[in-house]
Amino acid sequence: MKLQRYCTDILIPLLGAKESSLFAMFKAFLDESGMEKNISVVIAGIVGRSHECDLAAGRWSDALRNAGVTEPFHSIDFWNRTGNKMHGPYKHLSISDGDLLATLFAEIVTSLSLKPIGIAVDARAFMELAEDERRWLTTNTRFGKDWSSQGSPKNPYFFAFQACTQIAAKEVPPGEKVYFTFDRQDQFADRARKLYNETMAIKNESTKKMGESIVFSAKSEAALLQAADFIAYLSRWYAEDVKSMPVV
Repeated sequence: MKLQRYCTDILIPLLGAKESSLFAMFKAFLDESGMEKNISVVIAGIVGRSHECDLAAGRWSDALRNAGVTEPFHSIDFWNRTGNKMHGPYKHLSISDGDLLATLFAEIVTSLSLKPIGIAVDARAFMELAEDERRWLTTNTRFGKDWSSQGSPKNPYFFAFQACTQIAAKEVPPGEKVYFTFDRQDQFADRARKLYNETMAIKNESTKKMGESIVFSAKSEAALLQAADFIAYLSRWYAEDVKSMPVV
């Protein structure tokens, strides 16, 4: 099959892209941080053109391999430093080597035209809102007889989830689409998909630039989910205790 026919007959209907921009579609990789502490809830990550995301993913994997790290990156392990030592998969690195690796990670996620994005929600402030306000922030369903079962008034994750997809869509030019990959989230994935479908049903300028569905994947299968973990963890650190943050 000729490339032109492959593009026009298969890829364009499948992806919903224009032929002129088929290989310039956008991807977003997002992860959450802070769910366990319930002080602030962050969803953050990276959005960029598909080919630039692929290049960044390769650089990320190379950086880990060159540092002798054989497991997928997890911030909670990387920033666990006691007694001037690193631990877990990074225990063979000195603190200075770890800092150099963090600097390289920061360069990767801001290289090319990649855009780090994210939102932090003050969990305590969220819970101080009236229940109807919290439902309104975590659903796209209109008020009706079933309103008492709509939204997720006890979990700010879904407000952050919804806001972050809108932030990503704003980074996409008109006529293009962004396809979302989130870190595996067994607890909230079904509700997140429902919320995303509610959003897509609105049919506004933002949803025109959003892929029809979302994907949840493991960090071992998508290197830029590891980068999203890096961004989300540091974003939460900044939101909660900026004075103790490392310089990267």
